[in-house]
Amino acid sequence: NNVKSLPAFEKSYASWLLIKDIAFISAPAIKACFPTPVNITDLKSFESLYLVRISVNSLITSKTRLRVLVKFFIRAANKGHLNSLASEFGESTNGVRKELNKLKDAGYLVSNKEQNKVIYRANTKHPLYSVLQQLVKKHLRLDEMVETIVKRIGDVQKIILIGDYARGIDSGLIEVLLIANDINLEYIDELEKKLKNKIGRKVIFSMESEEEGIILYDQEIMYYEN
Repeated sequence: NNVKSLPAFEKSYASWLLIKDIAFISAPAIKACFPTPVNITDLKSFESLYLVRISVNSLITSKTRLRVLVKFFIRAANKGHLNSLASEFGESTNGVRKELNKLKDAGYLVSNKEQNKVIYRANTKHPLYSVLQQLVKKHLRLDEMVETIVKRIGDVQKIILIGDYARGIDSGLIEVLLIANDINLEYIDELEKKLKNKIGRKVIFSMESEEEGIILYDQEIMYYEN
């Protein structure tokens, strides 16, 4: 039912591939939703199909799978092994192993051995890697957060994601390094409250940090990772 309710412009063959792989809905169950597969020869066209409008929450009921996707697709450098991931997620190793195997079999994760441990990371060479990154960021509503910050504060130079979410941990606390001119600290406090109501997660701002993060917005190059 979730798949059938998708807007018409998402009912493409590329959408079908992505939904089948990350939601693990059986092919026969959704095949009828895509009566005319689109012949795509240019990989870039995958990203022009508005796949980020798919509701990750409505398609993926497994919270463990969502945590795995956030972990590995918020930043390519993130990696982890089974026991560390299970501890990080607060879940059983069996449940985490199941999701890791499914995503690896689908080609979205790769693994290698380091000191007798199997280390997992995102497969950055997969043709839908950037699309999955967009899906994760939309799931976290980072695009709405950046848009609100830029609109409300104005002269923002950089917006950098740090803390738990930069490390791929869906803790509910989004830490943001804000580089801007003439920041009104009282207004920042008010903006933090508004963002919590808007995106459903607590947001706190820092003006200084030595932590390496993910650049979500850069005024100099008008870069907005959406």
